Amino acid sequence: MALVEIDRGPYLVLPAWEAFDAGERPINVHASNIVWVDPPGVTSSAYGTKVAYLWGSLQEGQSNGVLIKLPAGFTGKIHSKSSTFRAVVVKGRPHYQGDDLKTLEPGSYFDSRGETVHQVASPAGEESVIYVRTDGKYEIIPVK
Repeated sequence: MALVEIDRGPYLVLPAWEAFDAGERPINVHASNIVWVDPPGVTSSAYGTKVAYLWGSLQEGQSNGVLIKLPAGFTGKIHSKSSTFRAVVVKGRPHYQGDDLKTLEPGSYFDSRGETVHQVASPAGEESVIYVRTDGKYEIIPVK
């Protein structure tokens, strides 16, 4: 699976003599080079949620991208405190409670603008990995 983000545009194909280096670089997100750590405020021994910081700045108002790993059987919330929050399912089939309960397939997404609480669950026997792009703080809150 490939995820291509276009933050600003237009992106036009230019002839070779007009090529330039804008300083942007791809990131290699292969399973063998991802470093999973505990999210702020959640200990691994308690619920097993993990995050992998991919790019950007974690400062308020700055864009960043992370992977969130929800262990099998996880039930909880992702509380977004940012102006934009976008999430794409990379692995697993997590459940998302909005107006109704949905099972999200890889490639599915959910998003929000402004402070929002997203209710998510990872089915028993299957972990879920979600790519999140945001410009602010968020908190992963397991149901105890």
